[in-house]
Amino acid sequence: MTSTKTPEQMKEERIRQLLEGTVPGERYRAAELQQRTGWSFATTRVVIGYAMDRGLLRSEGPKGKRCFLRTIPEETNAGNGAERASLEHYDNAWRTFQSLCMATRR
Repeated sequence: MTSTKTPEQMKEERIRQLLEGTVPGERYRAAELQQRTGWSFATTRVVIGYAMDRGLLRSEGPKGKRCFLRTIPEETNAGNGAERASLEHYDNAWRTFQSLCMATRR
């Protein structure tokens, strides 16, 4: 009899594979994680999204080349981590907008 994994179990396995060998508090580029796993870049980005949804990774810095991801310490509650990451994103966007307004005002 063949054991079939549910899509949720497959996601969890991919997240575990992605985070293998990473250190909480360290920053990683998406390309570095892609090289570690050997997956395509698109697959790596999707799994990074899954990990971010669970609060295991968060995005730091501006989007693009300088976008870093780092693991959140394990004692953090995953639900709170995802919520905090969302609020940090909002806060960063607000500060960028505020800086732009102040720069054009001068």
